[in-house]
Amino acid sequence: MAIPRQKRHIVLDMAVSKYAYETLGKYEMENKELPYPGDLNTFLIGKKEKEPAISQLFLVFDMEEKIEEERIEETVDSIHSAERVDPKQKPSYPGERTYLRRQKNLEKGIAVKEEVWEKINRL
Repeated sequence: MAIPRQKRHIVLDMAVSKYAYETLGKYEMENKELPYPGDLNTFLIGKKEKEPAISQLFLVFDMEEKIEEERIEETVDSIHSAERVDPKQKPSYPGERTYLRRQKNLEKGIAVKEEVWEKINRL
């Protein structure tokens, strides 16, 4: 879901999954078991007798004049000022850290673990 605003647009990341792709990769690289079953192994999709209900749904609404910019900013400020679970990290709305990481990657390049870079170079 995306909400246009003056400072920067908000893209709410609301995937319906137990694990982010990045988290799955981290567990795989560290050769660790997931704390909970992942369930949807995309490699197995198509090999099962019955297909699981996997789909994507995109809804588009014309929200011009329905969302007040001030209300959006109040909501974002409220999220940012919420009680911290991790004292080192401020609360963020879904998708905000992805936006910030993308900006950092555009500026400084994408960080790659040394062992991953070595594997790439051996290809």
